[in-house]
Amino acid sequence: MIATSPNPDISYQPWESESEPDLDYSLRETVIQGLRRSGYSPLSDIKIEVADGVVDVFGVVPSFYLKQMAQTIILRIGQAKAIRNNLKVPISYFEPNL
Repeated sequence: MIATSPNPDISYQPWESESEPDLDYSLRETVIQGLRRSGYSPLSDIKIEVADGVVDVFGVVPSFYLKQMAQTIILRIGQAKAIRNNLKVPISYFEPNL
């Protein structure tokens, strides 16, 4: 939408903030980069979705420590409104080697 100024010979477009989808995309990319830079290779393979500032995390990690670490990394980014940590730790990781 183009608004007009009091002088009809000058028109301007008011500044608009980033749209929600742009912010979500930017947050998703920031989260992915943060997880990749963490040094924990299993965190590079998890799936990230962002909608309305809420980060959803999906995938499989080998330990509860890494599940928590993914959440901590996302929290430190500081842009998410909320995090839904849907990471799974397979039961096979808990079975002792006999």
